[in-house]
Amino acid sequence: MDNHNKRISRADRLLFQQEIHREVEKGTEKEKEFNEMVQKMDLLIRKYFPDAYANFSPPSFEYMERHYNIVIGVATGFEDEVIIDDSNAFTFVSAVRYIDNFIDEALWPILEEKNNTHSLQEGFEEKFYAFIDEVYKEVQVYDIYLPEEVVDLPKIEIKMFLNPDQETLDNLLEKYIDNKSFNLAYIDHLVTKRRPAEMSVWDDAEKCKYRLMALWDISRDVSDWADSTDFDLFYHIYSNNLDPENLKKIIFEVIKQVSPSLFDVVSKPRAKERETYYSMAQEAMEKDDVSQKEQFLLNGCLSILKFIDESSQFEFDAVA
Repeated sequence: MDNHNKRISRADRLLFQQEIHREVEKGTEKEKEFNEMVQKMDLLIRKYFPDAYANFSPPSFEYMERHYNIVIGVATGFEDEVIIDDSNAFTFVSAVRYIDNFIDEALWPILEEKNNTHSLQEGFEEKFYAFIDEVYKEVQVYDIYLPEEVVDLPKIEIKMFLNPDQETLDNLLEKYIDNKSFNLAYIDHLVTKRRPAEMSVWDDAEKCKYRLMALWDISRDVSDWADSTDFDLFYHIYSNNLDPENLKKIIFEVIKQVSPSLFDVVSKPRAKERETYYSMAQEAMEKDDVSQKEQFLLNGCLSILKFIDESSQFEFDAVA
């Protein structure tokens, strides 16, 4: 029998688990808490989706540290001068990312295959919701004030995926973007203690700021470093022949508030000048004295508009 097919004995497995336990005990408190979180998340994943778990490669502690630094940078608006207090944020962010990785890498591929072959089990949506609800309860251990909206994003994605029609997209798109906004705002609030976490008390400027961050995050799906396994809003729209008009409206609203001059440039139909009006964007933002950080985020909006513009399925219409 070759080594590849050789089963691991119970005794060897126990020794392996004991060695892992010893390594965990050697780690920092941060590492210990992370590993405890991983064990809890793994139990939930195996409970609901054992087949998908078999294809899952759990992210390491080092991966989570890199991811966390990126999240903090985006959530705080890349403001170097902000004082960060992340004592309660790392494990919470890691838990959410851990489940996201499982969904993106292991569950989505199976889900897409079964959906394409019409073999998706009835009641999957309800099962998935129950899974996310249990995840939320476990994540609350690391943040007792965690709003339920923070873990709602996968539910919205599943709802759109299983109902690929224009009505569902139009009904959920704004909620999808606002949920991403809320996640970033909550992390910002958690690590800086500067802003309220409740969307109901946001003023227009805060709503615009976090929507801009969320749109930048979404724009990564049309970049060279897009994740090929997660829910891709643009693939969803175009593969199902849906109209992205409402997405454009949301983007235009954000651009108009941040940089009116840029809005004047991108909101007009310029069929013969498509290359030139994107090159005019930098000049327009400088005219409005837009900060470098806002320019960086606005470029994400421009990437989305350019992607829509260049799609052969839709025309780049003017807005009122």
